[in-house]
Amino acid sequence: MEEGILTLKLNHRVFEVKKGGPLDELIASLGMDKPKLRKLKQLKAPMPGRVVSVAVEVGQSIEVGDPLLTLEAMKMENVLKAEGVGVVKAIAIQAQDVVDK
Repeated sequence: MEEGILTLKLNHRVFEVKKGGPLDELIASLGMDKPKLRKLKQLKAPMPGRVVSVAVEVGQSIEVGDPLLTLEAMKMENVLKAEGVGVVKAIAIQAQDVVDK
């Protein structure tokens, strides 16, 4: 039992039982149990490279972890993912563009 979660395996089925205490109830009542999300305003390339593909379109809603684009740098393809939530307002690059850091 770790972090208040007990995992049971019965007849080849797995069940997770969560036990909450008074501190968990207090944290939930204060709204502190949900992760804080930040709005993404602009995406900057972490390194210079060439844009292989853009995975989003203008007007599309994005969540944390959604793939935004694929960047090729140093002969490796890197998928850049959203670190916040929001709606795509504009896309200033297209596939095959070269970007700086």
